[in-house]
Amino acid sequence: MNESLRQYVLQTRQEIDTEKQQRDSLLNFAIAVLGALGFGLLQNDNFTTLVAHPSAFWIYVAILIIITSLFWVRHKKLQQIADRWFVLHKIAVANPEDFPHPSLEALVCPNLTNWTYTIKDAVLSVALATPIYALVWISHPCFSLRNLIIPVHAIMSFGLLVRRLKNKTED
Repeated sequence: MNESLRQYVLQTRQEIDTEKQQRDSLLNFAIAVLGALGFGLLQNDNFTTLVAHPSAFWIYVAILIIITSLFWVRHKKLQQIADRWFVLHKIAVANPEDFPHPSLEALVCPNLTNWTYTIKDAVLSVALATPIYALVWISHPCFSLRNLIIPVHAIMSFGLLVRRLKNKTED
């Protein structure tokens, strides 16, 4: 492998690591937001009145939208990471003598196209939304929208997040 191609491979692997750290930061942010919200609610003396107020429902919907949006951005970051892995895999296939067998790229790429990573994010998104589902459920027992918002959000999250990552290097 010539020096410029070797540098490209090294730089691309570093970019993958940076993108993975950014994805993890998004997850940490989502957890911090939920934790801060929960802590703030529990510190309020009027907790039960506050969570049962009809306008709180729209706050819950906004939180669900924020959670889903953060995971959608994570999905887009994962596609960027996958694009880099696919390119590196193509380089490894073209230059087998310069890569160990099996290459890291050969091990990672099949998992990128078979939903392994996307299902994990979808499940985690719904898991992080579960406390909000619980607040919606217990605070609005007669509110008919509660019967709609939880399944719609869960289905929408899975629909947005459980998508195969595209390998744009295939012909």
